[in-house]
Amino acid sequence: MKFIIPLSAPEASDANCVGPKAANLAALGRAGLPIPDGFCLSADAYRMQIAALGLEQAAVGGKLDTRRYTKRQLTWFRHQMPGWIWVTPGAAEATIMAALAAK
Repeated sequence: MKFIIPLSAPEASDANCVGPKAANLAALGRAGLPIPDGFCLSADAYRMQIAALGLEQAAVGGKLDTRRYTKRQLTWFRHQMPGWIWVTPGAAEATIMAALAAK
């Protein structure tokens, strides 16, 4: 079990292993874009620390509260900005990857 993973490592692209932010940064680096040298902590490191602190239930509650808050924000934004063009994450990623591939 690895807790610290360099952004240059192949497993740094696995969002399930390191989270989506680090995985996206690692993917940008592999695509040839400049990124800072760095590392990320694995999801295993996070889970082990949460367990060691006895915060499993608090983490679950925090995730539920965050989802509820996000849904409220999204509903508010949709009503406040009816002309706004919403882009799904998959569509944005496909557009970016196509642009990078065309380089």
